[in-house]
Amino acid sequence: MNSQLLQGMDIHTQFHDDSGITEQGILELLKSLQANEGVTDLTQLTGASALQPQSLEASVVSLLYDESFFKAIKRIPKAKEYSTLAEYTVRDDYGSYNRGGFVGQSENPRQADPDFKRKTKDIKFIRELWSISSVLAASRTITNAEVESVDAATFRLMETWERGTFFADNSIISKEWDGIDAQIEKYAVGDRDVVVDMRGGSFTESILKESCKKIADRKGLANDMYMGYNVQNQIDNLLSPSDNQRYSQNMGNLTFDLGYSIPGFKATFALNGRVTFIPDYFIKPEEEGVPMIKNSTGVLVEGATSDMAPQTPSFVLADVAVAGSEVSKWSDSASVGPSGVAYKYRISAINQQGASKAAAEKQITPTAGQKITITITDNSVTNLAEGYILYREIKTATGVIRKMKRIAATAGGVTVYSDLNDDLPGTSLAYLGDYNSRGAEGPLRTIRFKELAPVHKTRYAVVGPYFWGAVNYYATLILYAPQKFIKFKNVGVGLV
Repeated sequence: MNSQLLQGMDIHTQFHDDSGITEQGILELLKSLQANEGVTDLTQLTGASALQPQSLEASVVSLLYDESFFKAIKRIPKAKEYSTLAEYTVRDDYGSYNRGGFVGQSENPRQADPDFKRKTKDIKFIRELWSISSVLAASRTITNAEVESVDAATFRLMETWERGTFFADNSIISKEWDGIDAQIEKYAVGDRDVVVDMRGGSFTESILKESCKKIADRKGLANDMYMGYNVQNQIDNLLSPSDNQRYSQNMGNLTFDLGYSIPGFKATFALNGRVTFIPDYFIKPEEEGVPMIKNSTGVLVEGATSDMAPQTPSFVLADVAVAGSEVSKWSDSASVGPSGVAYKYRISAINQQGASKAAAEKQITPTAGQKITITITDNSVTNLAEGYILYREIKTATGVIRKMKRIAATAGGVTVYSDLNDDLPGTSLAYLGDYNSRGAEGPLRTIRFKELAPVHKTRYAVVGPYFWGAVNYYATLILYAPQKFIKFKNVGVGLV
């Protein structure tokens, strides 16, 4: 099977030595690509029924992109994976402490074992289609039509990859991997100390340094902090009083630049004593409104982002008392998101294909110490909702509605969510952590993309009057030590 797929491919001329790809590597890749999704025991893969034929073209797409947009996928280490199921271990500690250790020469210390948790993650597939007409392919154009189409598909794939690095969530959309946000939140169920709620406030030097110490207490060394451009702007203003402008002089002449940027901060508990700020284009929940698309005239209007997205859902709001262990953050004295005033809500249904048009707004006034229950009904007959995006007005009577939270849908029934004012629309996020990943697969590894296949393109059989194919990436994101990462939520950026 593999030899047939490779027939006619000029491997030695198209795969260079510096790419790290060999003929044997391609054979192993093709074997993995032929496995049915969901099959985890490769010894079961016998017979034609176990194969998924893939036409892998022998040329890896050249990733020419603007580094300012795709920072995380460039910086986070990558490692090879050889199965559709990635197995790994998470180590919480090195063994019990304060158990002795100094002994006589004929004595043994007490036994202690490190705490390992064996886990698995499915390799996830990101795919973007490309196509060109057969007429265009045969025409003489300024640029190669296929190259242009593949490059555009690659850019779309990388947008999904970069955004998914932070915000993908397998518990909401099953085809996604778990991004950094989801993995920190799932770990935080047993350790809320890894989530810092800024409640609309801005960063201070003391908050950043204290967070580095938290990571050091967990045997980590923070080195990077990813955040949006709006958060970076707020940090840049830390040293700029409102009544005073600061300038930097260009050496050798008499011209001056207005303002400055802060590229990082120094901390005792950080790698080499310093953390680098990495503003990322895709971390901007404070700017995310309801789904928008371009109409036939190129104007942005509200609408479903895909013809296979769910139908617009319906929902009901109610102001009710908290129950059980719930803690309401609706408060009359709250400076951000106060109770006693009306807020508008909207909701969009989502699946792996896209998002529906948002439901018409509804309004309610929360009571201090209570909660707003949102009861959502999926109106889809086909293309059912896998989750919902909740939107809320950032300030009363402004009409400015922004993303509040993404939640999973309840299968086969209505979905009920309690808004305890824990997530503030109009605020941002940031992720501080030990991204250094010392040691390829050693005990100090912290984060990796495990790749079954790097970004590559396939070309499908000609169908009708056009050529077509796909750009693919097969991988999953693993946080080996989620305790060495901190999520800052509700970071103020001047909107609320």
